Amino acid sequence: PDRSTRVVDVGRERAGLLTQVPLLAMLADHRDDSPVRRGVFVLERLLCAPPPPPPANAPRPTEPAPDEPTRTTRERLELSHADPVCAGCHASIDGIGFAFSRFDAVGAFRTHEGGVPVDASG
Repeated sequence: PDRSTRVVDVGRERAGLLTQVPLLAMLADHRDDSPVRRGVFVLERLLCAPPPPPPANAPRPTEPAPDEPTRTTRERLELSHADPVCAGCHASIDGIGFAFSRFDAVGAFRTHEGGVPVDASG
């Protein structure tokens, strides 16, 4: 074999540009993996199909309730995006963003969030 070529196995979880740590960390926030931010990035930058801006009466995202520490990011978003004001746009955003749920806010690979298996289905 040719010893001048070095092959680096990044593992199955790091296959491709979108699963690289710098990009994942840039598309998250200080408290969670931000599936919305990651979904919007893919829609805007890769699919050239940006979602419309949120309506003026759209509720602002909130911090997780202190009495619900076991609720996952996905569970919190599914509850808030069930609101008809939000549901229309988030139907196209969330599925893409949830596909990156196996990566936390700093881009580290994970299989569980708060003791619950991660659901990365989109």
